[in-house]
Amino acid sequence: LYAITALGATGSNLLYQIGGGLPALGDDLSTWTALPGDGVIAANAGDTVHVAASIGGKAALASAISL
Repeated sequence: LYAITALGATGSNLLYQIGGGLPALGDDLSTWTALPGDGVIAANAGDTVHVAASIGGKAALASAISL
């Protein structure tokens, strides 16, 4: 089990998902999960965690890490 800490982007909401793929600019992120207040996401070895900044519910930028 890994704990990943993600830091925020000014003026955006941070969302995440485990698995799937990176969103394109402007993609709808309504099915993604809000990043917890402490920024810690629990994930397992082999998982790929995607974190996206959302402005107006749409992807503004995203990144991923494979564990």
